[in-house]
Parts: sequence; C-alpha cells; structure tokens
Amino acid sequence: MMNYKTILLVGLLTFGPLMSTASAGPVVEDQDKPLVIVSKNYMPFFFKEGDSKPRGILVDFWNLWSNKTGIPVNFRTMELTEALQ
Repeated sequence: MMNYKTILLVGLLTFGPLMSTASAGPVVEDQDKPLVIVSKNYMPFFFKEGDSKPRGILVDFWNLWSNKTGIPVNFRTMELTEALQ
C-alpha cells in the first residue's frame, strides 16, 4: 500500500512540469509514431483492470493530450529501470 508521500511525489513528478507553463508538453520529433507512456501500477494514477485496459488519471490525461495533438499514445506497465533500458 502506498503512503501519501509516495502518491504526492508521483503526482508532483507527473503533473508538476506540465503545470509550470500552459504551452509546455513533450517534444515529439516524429508525430506519426505513437508516444509510449510507461508507468507502474499506481492506483489511481495508472492501473489495469480485468480486461487489461489501462485506466487512471494518467491515462485520461494522455488520452486527452492525444486527442488535442493528434499524436497517438501507447501505454506500457513496467518498472522504471526496465523502461530506461
């Protein structure tokens, strides 16, 4: 079970840079390729239910961003160390 400090840290690391300026966003060099969003299962931010579809606040945020920019996004569940490789 996550404590409130972990949830706060994840929230700040995720949404903090996005709130600093309204026009900021990820730099996508090739807009035809999907942007891959990687996260570990952290309810309510990112989790998968029985149907294996990703759900949560981050999924909602990135799907909205995808709809606004036209750049597709894919979601993957994995540890940070694995994602960095």
